[in-house]
Amino acid sequence: MHTQECYESMLKDIASQMMKRACDNLCQQYGISHISEICELPSMKLFKSFPHEWMHLVLENHGKNLIHLWKGTYKGLDQGKEQYMIAEGAWAQIGLETAAASSSTIPSSFCCHTPNIWTEQHLFTAEDYSVWLLYIAPFVLRDQFPSKKIYNHFMLFHSIVQMTLQYLIT
Repeated sequence: MHTQECYESMLKDIASQMMKRACDNLCQQYGISHISEICELPSMKLFKSFPHEWMHLVLENHGKNLIHLWKGTYKGLDQGKEQYMIAEGAWAQIGLETAAASSSTIPSSFCCHTPNIWTEQHLFTAEDYSVWLLYIAPFVLRDQFPSKKIYNHFMLFHSIVQMTLQYLIT
């Protein structure tokens, strides 16, 4: 885990470089190129104010992996003891409904067009996963799992994701 001191040390290290190539190499190694503008606020401590990188952790990790698990394409795992995979025919319909929902029912000022989750999941961005998990999945996944228990578990995950997006979490 990074600390504020570590971040500031990396920035000093980058700034101290005389050669552009050395500076660029450190930027790539550290994954930063300059001080974040939000850190200019005196009360802002980057690693205390934002302890987890929500986009990658929730959307591009948990969300993406859940979908692969339900498709049966997650790291070669089989179903094990539980029946949680959604049938291919159902996925085809879910994919069509996904593509149709975001293009015809959600104004473009709120999000971009979400690709077909069955045939074009490789095109999904964090924004697509967010829209799909929060607004589309609760409806297209209803009655698609072999067990109601799996859908209820997803809806619990859904409520947790929604809670993490609140401005204030008590």
